[in-house]
Order: sequence, then structure tokens, then C-alpha cells
Amino acid sequence: MKKIKPNEIYENMKAFLKSRGIELTDGSYSQAAQKSCGILTDAINMSQDGLNRARTEVEQKLDQVKAVIHAKTAPKPPPVKPASTKRPEAAVGKAGKRKTKKAKNTSKQRKTS
Repeated sequence: MKKIKPNEIYENMKAFLKSRGIELTDGSYSQAAQKSCGILTDAINMSQDGLNRARTEVEQKLDQVKAVIHAKTAPKPPPVKPASTKRPEAAVGKAGKRKTKKAKNTSKQRKTS
């Protein structure tokens, strides 16, 4: 947002009152109104600066929170197996294959034979 110029509020108020039929002439009332408008202008400009600073800080904290949430919930990459524990396929041969044992004849099978 743009900063307000020092006499901008006073000039706008003066123009508004003139359109309503009230003209501010130099005097104690117009000086008090001008000082009040100057204080209001300073307060508005300072609050805008504070809000902009607060907005940037909140955005930074929000980015940090998003990063932490992403780090906690992101899928983890598959574990990398070390190359030294792998056995090459050619070395497996017959030693790597398991033989199944044949079923033994039970007493019932012997009787029927």
C-alpha cells in the first residue's frame, strides 16, 4: 500500500467540508485539525510498516512449518542395498537350488502294496 503524504488527509477533509458548505480558514480550528490529521497520517503509515513487517515474518514462519511438515510426511526413498552383499547369478548354480525330499512310505501305503 502507498504511504500517505503528510497533508493529504487534511487536504481531503478540507475539500470534503467545502463541498458541504463549510470552509476552513486559517485559525485555531484549522491548525488543530491539521495537527490531528498529521498525527493520524503518521499513525497510519507506521501501522502499514508494522503490518508489512509482520506479514513477512508470518510468511517466513509458515514456510518453515510447511518444510517441517513436508519432511515428516514425505515418502522415504527405498533403502539402497550395498553392492558387496549381492551374490552374482552365475555363482548360485546347484548350490543355490534346494531339493525337496520325497515322501516316505507310511505303514498304510505298505499294506496296500
